[in-house]
Amino acid sequence: MIIYEFLYCSCVHESSYATMSLHKTKEGAEKAMELHKESAMKDYEEKYKRDVERTKEYAKEENLSDDKLSILIEGITKFGAHEDWGTGEQELLD
Repeated sequence: MIIYEFLYCSCVHESSYATMSLHKTKEGAEKAMELHKESAMKDYEEKYKRDVERTKEYAKEENLSDDKLSILIEGITKFGAHEDWGTGEQELLD
């Protein structure tokens, strides 16, 4: 019997993939992956907003120019830049 797994890697540079869940269908694994991505994106958006605000506060305190502020904000990691999601299939043995 073939089963499908939803895989996630939190850091493609330093980690390996982990099986997050197992499913009877590829569609089930893909749905789980999409739900995980949506949740991760929501968490990221909240963190990104905080990081941008903190960066703006720092730039104001240090009297940095708008150009330097833009460079700092561009340096904030984009969503999924170091992560990866996927699905795979495995044969279920006895």
